Amino acid sequence: MAGAKAAPLSFSTVANLLADAVLVYSAMPDKVVVGSGDILGAGVFRYRAAASNAVDHHLMTAGGVKLYVLPTEYGWATAAFGIDSTGGTDVTAALQKVHAVAGEGATILYGFGAVYLISAGISTSARQRVVANGATLKRRNQIVTATTTAITANVTNQVTVADASALTVGMEVAFAQQGVARASLVYGSTLSAVRRVTAKVGNEITLNAAVNINVGVGGTCALTFTSLKLAHAAEVDGLVLDGNRGNWTWARWEVTAEIVTDAAGNDQTIRNCFVNASPGEGFTVYSDNVCIDRSRFSAVGGNPIHLSGSDGARIVFNFADDANIDTAVGHADGFVCISDAVTDTLVHGNRAKRCISGIGSFDNSNSDLTVTDNDFRDMYGSGFDLGAGAARLVFRGNRIYNCATDTSKKPGKPYYGAVVGINLSGGDYLIEGNYLDGVVVLTASGGKRLNLTGNQVTNEVLIAGWSLFGIIGNDVTGKPLRIGQGANGRVARNLINLSGDTSTLAISLYATGAYENVDVEENTVIGGAYGVSIGATATALNGVCVARNRLSGQSSRGISVDNTAAAVESLVIEDNKIGTGVNSGASVNGILIKTPNTTVQRNEVVNSTGATASRVGINVIMAAANKVVVKDNVTRGPWANDIALTANAGIFAINNVIDGAISNQTGNTVSGTVTI
Repeated sequence: MAGAKAAPLSFSTVANLLADAVLVYSAMPDKVVVGSGDILGAGVFRYRAAASNAVDHHLMTAGGVKLYVLPTEYGWATAAFGIDSTGGTDVTAALQKVHAVAGEGATILYGFGAVYLISAGISTSARQRVVANGATLKRRNQIVTATTTAITANVTNQVTVADASALTVGMEVAFAQQGVARASLVYGSTLSAVRRVTAKVGNEITLNAAVNINVGVGGTCALTFTSLKLAHAAEVDGLVLDGNRGNWTWARWEVTAEIVTDAAGNDQTIRNCFVNASPGEGFTVYSDNVCIDRSRFSAVGGNPIHLSGSDGARIVFNFADDANIDTAVGHADGFVCISDAVTDTLVHGNRAKRCISGIGSFDNSNSDLTVTDNDFRDMYGSGFDLGAGAARLVFRGNRIYNCATDTSKKPGKPYYGAVVGINLSGGDYLIEGNYLDGVVVLTASGGKRLNLTGNQVTNEVLIAGWSLFGIIGNDVTGKPLRIGQGANGRVARNLINLSGDTSTLAISLYATGAYENVDVEENTVIGGAYGVSIGATATALNGVCVARNRLSGQSSRGISVDNTAAAVESLVIEDNKIGTGVNSGASVNGILIKTPNTTVQRNEVVNSTGATASRVGINVIMAAANKVVVKDNVTRGPWANDIALTANAGIFAINNVIDGAISNQTGNTVSGTVTI
């Protein structure tokens, strides 16, 4: 009470009081400072929750700072203050009042190892700091019943249910329309917002506000809530959140979470917390400048971390395993779910196992995401799941292992793998220096500026539809690098290791579409059927260059341009070094060209293994007058034909150095040939 002076506390009394208590420090200006110099260095405000107490609280102060005490398991404390820290009694109302009375800026210390059973959400005030000391907020067993009267949206605030015996005043509930599968519920249409029970008569409950959806007789009424809601600049440290999922049969991401940051404020911090067996979401972030660090998630029904409408979130050094267990919770996306209008986010140094993805739902209006040095393993779907619209991404130094372990968790995707984005319309993506155990698929529809650089990939890489792209310096093992249609791109300095493979096209421009100003240069390819392939379905090849590649051991063709229909303005094959290997077939071709308006120059093609058979160094298969130039090349080895031309095709073969023969010279221009 303001102005009251309390007797000094003895050392033993204070020691007993602090031994197992929840303490709250506050600098509330309306409290009077009394005395000084006691062992606390602060005042003690004792909260009385028992209805029999005539005095709500006592004040003992020192040093100008108020210390609030919420007792826990001592017999005298439980009797005097009505607080049960064993988890046997619902203490929601007491905790709610402590946070409210402590006020803005208080520091609240929960009892070490205490378990507080709750049936509704606890809300902090602005700038409150909760130091939980490993204390637990535990959800009570869920109550689910059916409505026996109809609910009219935004009108009905008194609802009769089949059995209200377990419901009490202060509990929070949500309603769902009958006959709608839980995974298909729509918030504000077939799923209501949370409402608080303010009165109960028999099976009729009165709510603090009208239900916001229409619900017919037989609809669902379920106890559900957010365990802790953080106001502006509030902080929680060291809290265990026991979701009691084994005793919850009904949860939805919109209304069931362990911690939520209030969108009306910003700057909240969640640190060193542990979410265990949550029925819904772990942490849901609706505000800006939120920091989530060094927290742990295990056996979470929904997403461990869910961002929505947030700016500036920092998610660092957290651990998660076994999440997205119940996909009917909805919005099932992964360890970090990035919903709409999320900007300027850092995800760094986290480790997650067995979620739908490491990061999911980076799409729509989301932008400016930095993902660095994370470890994502054993994902049901993909390590990183991108969608259309998202812009400005840095994905660097991450390790993704063993994806697509249970694709039924996220059905209907055309691909699952390490990094997957389909029909991307955003741009400015830098994916650099990652270890990616799984396919990398990034297809675009209007996407610009993609750089896939310096990654180690153990599976297929598929890039399609981009303008302004670079696929540079990647190490791809056992699978191909495929490039769909695109413009102004560079595929350079990649190592494609298909050793022992005789059927795969290592680097291929495969799509039915146009390629413009695309360079394939300075790559190293070992094995495969073809080293570099430009497929038969390309519709245009304008300014395409295949240059300075090192190709060895292909079974069928080093470089293959197997296209007779494309509109070709300029295709150049130059300065490549191509050699046969132990798996090269009897009819292997070093370079095979079927495309008009092509220049093949300064290449070195060597047959160093196997017999001559029907092997050809450079093979030009061409209709008449298609302006193909073959010049300044070197062919070595026992080729059946060093250079094979199509007779009467008007091909120019000039200044080539061979150690065998040029066939079908009739009707072509052959000059300056040197035989070695």
